Amino acid sequence: MSANPLFKRFFVCFDAMKKGFVRGCRPWFGIDDCHLNGTYGGVLLSAVAIDGNKGMFPIAFAVVEVECMDSWKFFLRLLYKSLASVREWKDHPLTIMSDMQKGLGSAVSEFFPYVKHRYCCHHLLNNFKLKFKSLMKTTKYWTVAKAYNNFVFEKNMMQLRTIDSEAAD
Repeated sequence: MSANPLFKRFFVCFDAMKKGFVRGCRPWFGIDDCHLNGTYGGVLLSAVAIDGNKGMFPIAFAVVEVECMDSWKFFLRLLYKSLASVREWKDHPLTIMSDMQKGLGSAVSEFFPYVKHRYCCHHLLNNFKLKFKSLMKTTKYWTVAKAYNNFVFEKNMMQLRTIDSEAAD
């Protein structure tokens, strides 16, 4: 053990948070990170759901030294253990949303193998706007993203394809 021990990370998921998620929220949550700019730095990792009143409902959070695959695995492993103590997710549909962080998809599927993993439209849009700077393409992106059934999706994708086939791809 070193003479000057250093803080590495911690995880918080109160019993009320996990039971509240299972009993009162939709079977969906988002995971994200936020860099802490204070004296000590670090990264805040969080899992947040939507409750019955369409409000944000915190499930768990962690403070870690840096955002890396090891930190995400630490967070997701403990999150899975916390939620599995209340419900087994194998027989219950669950969706997790995240940004497109490299490797995060494999970490999610490692600890939550039975869930659907989706990506945040805002993060996808930021990548889309880097390549396609047209306001018309950005507007059409949102009509495609908000399509509520396959017919509307295909119709809007065809319109985007006539504007720019590369953007549609």
